Amino acid sequence: MTRCVLISFLILASSVTIEGQIGHRFFDKKRKKVEVPNYTLFLNLHDLALEYSTKIESSVDSLLLTGQMDYNNNIFDFRIRAIQTLQHVLYKSDPLIAYFDGWVYGFQMVEYLESPLGTKYLGPFQPSLLVLFMDFLAEWPELHTNLTGENPDDMKTNIQVFALDFPINDNYLNRTSIIDAAAQWVGEANIGFKSGVSTLTDAIRNMSDRLNYYTEFSPKLTQWYIEQSVRSMLGTDSSSQYIERTVSSLERLSFRVDSMDQLIYASTDTILTDLNRQRWETLRFLSSERKAILEQMGSERAIVIEQLIQQRMALESLIREERQASFDQIQSIVEDTTDYSFDRVDDMIDRLFFRVLILIAIIAVGLVLAVVAYKKM
Repeated sequence: MTRCVLISFLILASSVTIEGQIGHRFFDKKRKKVEVPNYTLFLNLHDLALEYSTKIESSVDSLLLTGQMDYNNNIFDFRIRAIQTLQHVLYKSDPLIAYFDGWVYGFQMVEYLESPLGTKYLGPFQPSLLVLFMDFLAEWPELHTNLTGENPDDMKTNIQVFALDFPINDNYLNRTSIIDAAAQWVGEANIGFKSGVSTLTDAIRNMSDRLNYYTEFSPKLTQWYIEQSVRSMLGTDSSSQYIERTVSSLERLSFRVDSMDQLIYASTDTILTDLNRQRWETLRFLSSERKAILEQMGSERAIVIEQLIQQRMALESLIREERQASFDQIQSIVEDTTDYSFDRVDDMIDRLFFRVLILIAIIAVGLVLAVVAYKKM
């Protein structure tokens, strides 16, 4: 039983990983802006996968209790295929592709359940399952609005047209790939979110959430497969058919066991390659940011140095002007002082000259008077 669970888990993980890598490589060049992170989109898809896988399981369990034995095998098959398809749809490695594919899957399932093919296959169980998938379909417009803040009508129209052009035409729920159509939707300017490169932490969280989901539902799928095989064998009229089916099942089981190492190695290599790619993407992003910062710092440094040089030249010019003005003022003061001094000296000389003349005149007059008086005597 444990080996069967492990084999089922490895098959599911390998198929989802390979399918998601193809879509991821296809859309790498389509991403030009990052508005809604990959991990935020994946968390919403993960919640939808858990919720509606559980609802499908509980709904089918409830329907099996109604006693409609004629359709029990069909409802068993439907439960397995519906949940497996939901896994393939919502657990792609590129969550943006998974987002579009989940919306398309909702339309396709509603159209299938309303068609004569689904009605005939599921009989009295069809109305309950139709209500369930109509609820699933109603989740997407609200999710689109919550994530992007945009009106979902245009995107809903594109997805509905695709679902109507490529309906589910058999009870095995085979579906047409949406990659070509989603490439056009991603390229449209009116889409409000375009995921970018996930961080290493988000990639590990994404992987952990997937493993949790597979751990919960892979054993159940294995159990349902076994139960369905038992039901089919008990309904067989021929023992030879039973033996042939048993031998075929054992051969397939043996092949899966033999190829288990290859599946493990392939899954490990895929995971390590994805982690290495994420690491290199992160390093390239950090390197480009560092170069941009250094270039910005260089340009800012050149601007600052240029401004400092201009300030220094302006300061030197101002100092020269102030010094010249000071020299001119001092020179003016010296010239004024010199002129005033010369004027004062001239005045003193003039006064001294007049006083000497007066003194000489007085002396001359005195001598004359003395001579006159002497003669009179």
